[in-house]
Amino acid sequence: MEFEAKSERISGCQEENRRFLPESRYDILRIHPSKLRLIWDRTYPLLVKSMIANPNLKMQDIIIGLADQSIQCWVVIRAEGAENTISAAFLTSIERDNGEWVLSLFNLGGAGAKDWVMDVHNAMHRFARIQGCRRVRMCGRPAWQRILPDYPVVGELGGHLIYERPVED
Repeated sequence: MEFEAKSERISGCQEENRRFLPESRYDILRIHPSKLRLIWDRTYPLLVKSMIANPNLKMQDIIIGLADQSIQCWVVIRAEGAENTISAAFLTSIERDNGEWVLSLFNLGGAGAKDWVMDVHNAMHRFARIQGCRRVRMCGRPAWQRILPDYPVVGELGGHLIYERPVED
């Protein structure tokens, strides 16, 4: 079944999601925890595959975080054409670091990142700003440097790089 048929039922908060979106070929939607079960069969494989970048995080911890809303689940959906399928899924959490709130983006899994990565970037900076965060952080493979050259590397975790950037105005 195409995602479009379920998208309104899934988010239940389309207006809230829209404020994170510039005009784009992709929609970046935060999925309410009560609606995750509707798309879990399509997000789970993407999240599991991406767990390589974060070996200390277990799926059980993710499920607990999603339930208590300390972790948020997002999907990237192609917004135009007949194929409104999930292109990617990822997780976020808001953390305190050195006295500042930081939006951490992790477990990003999907295909065609070069096509939608700037849409995710824009949506996450808007979301971070609304949440009062000062920085956006991401952990991923070194290949992300080619796609996100404006994200400085600030550290390393298990062979993966930690990218971080101040929240844009």
